[in-house]
Amino acid sequence: MRDYIRRVSDEDVDAVTRIVASWDYPRVIETEEVRYSSWYVLALESSECRLGPVLGVAWFHRIPQAGDAQWWAVHAIGDPAVRRGGTMGTPRIMHAVELIAEMEGARRLYGLVPLQARGSGLPVDLMRRYLTARGWSEDDLGAYITLGAKSGG
Repeated sequence: MRDYIRRVSDEDVDAVTRIVASWDYPRVIETEEVRYSSWYVLALESSECRLGPVLGVAWFHRIPQAGDAQWWAVHAIGDPAVRRGGTMGTPRIMHAVELIAEMEGARRLYGLVPLQARGSGLPVDLMRRYLTARGWSEDDLGAYITLGAKSGG
């Protein structure tokens, strides 16, 4: 069986947010964030369900406080049953996350793990180390990557 990345339809967003909550995402996702985000799933091919069994969820949105409409955030979580396998952090998924953000209009993509959240008990330090080891930079908002290819690249 293969897995696929799929955009979540408006009619399926509520079901996907319930999946995220059931996987113990470390904060409540506010209604406003649900509404203005673009939602994607990593799902197994299946004829039983429109989305298939969901292995991971990622959602993207502009960062309102950044003052730049082309700065976006990504949030993601994997199914705890398969999380140890690194489903959401594989090179394939990381490349897909960057390409999806770029297609959504982002020039800079953030993993919003602010410096002040370090030591909070959230998986902040682990995420920042993971992203910076993969070439992301850091600032006060979190870890980020500048998207797009250099001319000729």
